[in-house]
Amino acid sequence: MGKPSSLPSTPEKSRMIAPDILRLFACFSVISIHFFLNSKFYDAPIDSFNMYVMLIARLFFSTCVPLFMILTGYLMCNKTLSKKHYAKGMKVVWMYLLSTLVIVIYRLYIGHTLQNWMDVLWGTLRFNAAPYAWYVEMYLGLYLLIPFLNILYHNINSKRWKVILIITCFALNSLPQIINVYNFVQSGWWSDPSSSTDYQKLIPQWWMYGYPVTYYFIGCYLREYGLNINRWIRRGMLVLSLAAYFFYCMWRASGKSFPWGQWTGWEFPLTMFNAAIIASLVLEKEFRRTPSVLAKVISYLSGLSLPAFLVSYIFDTVYYPILNNSVQKIPDRMWGYFWIVPAVFFSSIAVSIVIDLVYRFFCFLFRSVKKPKKDLIPADSD
Repeated sequence: MGKPSSLPSTPEKSRMIAPDILRLFACFSVISIHFFLNSKFYDAPIDSFNMYVMLIARLFFSTCVPLFMILTGYLMCNKTLSKKHYAKGMKVVWMYLLSTLVIVIYRLYIGHTLQNWMDVLWGTLRFNAAPYAWYVEMYLGLYLLIPFLNILYHNINSKRWKVILIITCFALNSLPQIINVYNFVQSGWWSDPSSSTDYQKLIPQWWMYGYPVTYYFIGCYLREYGLNINRWIRRGMLVLSLAAYFFYCMWRASGKSFPWGQWTGWEFPLTMFNAAIIASLVLEKEFRRTPSVLAKVISYLSGLSLPAFLVSYIFDTVYYPILNNSVQKIPDRMWGYFWIVPAVFFSSIAVSIVIDLVYRFFCFLFRSVKKPKKDLIPADSD
């Protein structure tokens, strides 16, 4: 059996700050990836320096959601089948409902993108009343599977076979994204790949949307073994991977706008690779010098990532019209990233703090109602 690598030999509060930092970075990356949609980046041809820079940034931040899934595997790889596990999952449900309530009030009375409360009811059940809630729908299913995924993972008794498990999942999810995306029968497909969206299927691709399970297993593996590769080599691998992704997208764009396709999804091979490298670099980092107060702040804020992710929609609709109306040329909007993304991020965190306080208040009330009052019980009762 392969010998697991030990976790960093640092104090608990220093060692475990790494997942919190990664979660906050993933949340910031989600807000960053929305910059490219809301600034109309996808509508302009990629033919200038600013557009090249934005393309590289877009490819880097496309690891946002994968990082959340890897972190789930990293933190929950030892969870077992129990009522406690499923009970804890209710916090995600309540955070979703409270965040959705804030969003639908905004959409009903300020944004006017919902017509009535019936739309709210159906939208909440369909996970589209909060436009970014698709992640919650995915995560709830993954959460239910976690104990069973752990049984599968831990009953594989060697490091080698766990690697094969991940490679198998990777092949099922990712290889179709880079193999089944060419129109070989069209003349000139190589010189102008953007001329057609008709592609030939060369390998099976039914399982390509099972990528959350693959990312989960990657997180389990990183927790158990880590990556025994020099950190500088990993950084170099990340740079080379981003460069390869950049030139691939430039080739697919052929001088036109951003080339949408299966290669832009969370399951694309280079996205999976980049997310695994970034996660390993952060999770294996020892944050020894982090003051305890700062560590507690980071830990608390990281717990707000889900509501911040959801309510960032509100501030996207508030801030981006200002940017787009004041800067007419799309390439010039690149400079707006440096104020608008932090503004959306911190505004979303502020609202999430309020949501968290409301959640804690209701939890306190529930515990108070459930817990019997001792002063009502006679002191001499048996």
